[in-house]
Amino acid sequence: MGDWLEKLERKYYRYSIPNLPAILAGGQVAVLVILLLFRSDIGNDLMLDRAAILHGQIWRLITFVFIPQGTVGSSISLVLTLLQIYFLYFAGKALENAWGQFKLTVFTLAGMLGCILACLLLPGASVLSQLYGMIAMSAFQSAFVFAFACVYPEAPLLFMFVIPLPAKYLGILEALLMGRDVISVGRTVLSFSRLFGLGVLVAGVMLLVALLLGLLGFWLFAVPVLWNNYKARQRRNQWKNQWK
Repeated sequence: MGDWLEKLERKYYRYSIPNLPAILAGGQVAVLVILLLFRSDIGNDLMLDRAAILHGQIWRLITFVFIPQGTVGSSISLVLTLLQIYFLYFAGKALENAWGQFKLTVFTLAGMLGCILACLLLPGASVLSQLYGMIAMSAFQSAFVFAFACVYPEAPLLFMFVIPLPAKYLGILEALLMGRDVISVGRTVLSFSRLFGLGVLVAGVMLLVALLLGLLGFWLFAVPVLWNNYKARQRRNQWKNQWK
């Protein structure tokens, strides 16, 4: 992950957040309970919203991570949502075991920062800022899937609770689903751009930027892991070839 991160860990380890996976998953369970039993629109008060943040609702800079994926603006699949929360905890604990408490904290905060930047800095109206934040938040949660698949590529996971599959295939599936969504949004944006002009096309590009920003933690942590694995595989192949 680089010497710079090791230096940061030695200097700032005391600022690590203990039990971070439990905090994230527990917060999402709490919001889900409130959403199901008390206020179905609670997510609207927690999500990233540029206008609301600039008007003093700064809690949104933190509370957005406690919104369960897929519970804002759509019908809720309770089983799927609970599975996503469980995997967030499971992957978070596994990454904490591999990286340590400090690195998981930096990974999480980097993803959160990417989401905040997507909401506050990308151009567009307030409604667009909410959309940027939602896209980035979805990518932020997917980053845990990608990171787990990179660090534990051969770890067996039960697909549909029955079929054991290596985690790397789960990461590939998540990437394909994300790619499908990007293509779907891209087609919609292109069709609207023919009617409403360049502004819609720019908004579509910003949605892609928001997604990439939501994956900021993945770019900082898991991409170097993939590169190191690739280099190690190359060295193994070279060693084998010299004996042929």
